[in-house]
Amino acid sequence: TEKTFTDSQRIEHAKHHFASMFAETPPPVASITISNGLINGTATYSMPTSFMAIINLNSLGVGVASQAQIASLPSPCILLLEPSQISLIINGNSQLKTGCAVHVNSSNSEALYLNSVSKIVATDICVKGGYKLNGGSTSSPTPKTGCPVKSDPLASVPEPTYGACNFTDFVVPTGQTKTLNPGVYCKKLEIQGGATVTLLPGVYVFPDAPLLINAGGRLVGDGVMLYFKDAAGYLSANSGAVVQLEAPHSGTYKGIVMFHSRSATSQLAPAHIVNSDSSSFLEGMIYAPNGKLMLNSNSTLNSTADYTAVVARAMEINSLGTFVGNANYSGSTPVSDKVNLSPSAVGVRLVK
Repeated sequence: TEKTFTDSQRIEHAKHHFASMFAETPPPVASITISNGLINGTATYSMPTSFMAIINLNSLGVGVASQAQIASLPSPCILLLEPSQISLIINGNSQLKTGCAVHVNSSNSEALYLNSVSKIVATDICVKGGYKLNGGSTSSPTPKTGCPVKSDPLASVPEPTYGACNFTDFVVPTGQTKTLNPGVYCKKLEIQGGATVTLLPGVYVFPDAPLLINAGGRLVGDGVMLYFKDAAGYLSANSGAVVQLEAPHSGTYKGIVMFHSRSATSQLAPAHIVNSDSSSFLEGMIYAPNGKLMLNSNSTLNSTADYTAVVARAMEINSLGTFVGNANYSGSTPVSDKVNLSPSAVGVRLVK
């Protein structure tokens, strides 16, 4: 797990490490400062002389100086929490295209697995374990390995509380247009082909129920969060369905468009499957810390969203699917206060 340190702690650690590299007593003296994004380092040493001692010059002062600039590296907008299994699969000429960074916590030697002319494009790709590029697949940039495990940034967000069912086995028939209120939807909410449903702002709770959007169905909403409680809850959008949802703009769940309970494990819960129309998007954070997000069947998701970020157990893209992760965090949908998706200063480069 990542640890954070103050500048003073970093300086003391660097000075101690520098001194440990020398057998001389006393060792060379290092001076390090951090200011305005620059790290300045100097080292001085009084070096004993041999031949020059005949002219009473028994030591010679030497010194070096260098300067490094703190580099701004992107924070991940796709974070996969699975600790040991393959957790990001891109298969069958599919693509993951993001304007941000991807981070995979799994220690598996093939934690990131691409097959059959698939592609991943991001600003940075960091994997705890290893990666496999099969069958003409490509990665840009090349994934880094041996990366630290990142913690769940939304772990402190409380799960919604709710009461009795407001709706049970709710079906919107073909051809109908309905506006639905936030509430508790039990057993299932099904939107049949040709039906259109608008969700009013608020939290939609599925305690034991899937949300099904059949081919040709349409689900839209601004300021909404879908909450799936247990292993029976999942989102399923069939090929040709349209799903256009934007996360809440304020409150506890600001910026979170979907939340699958931490109690629902990926081994028990069906994956959230989106096989929808190319105009579909989930704008905001998709949060399924013990669940899997799956995109299939020649679908493109999120290409028109300002941003889409994912914190999930695992993710899979198959059969010509394309998952887009735009990174416009100044658009109409705000980012959760718990998450920093802007670049973070975590690297350095030598400038002189």
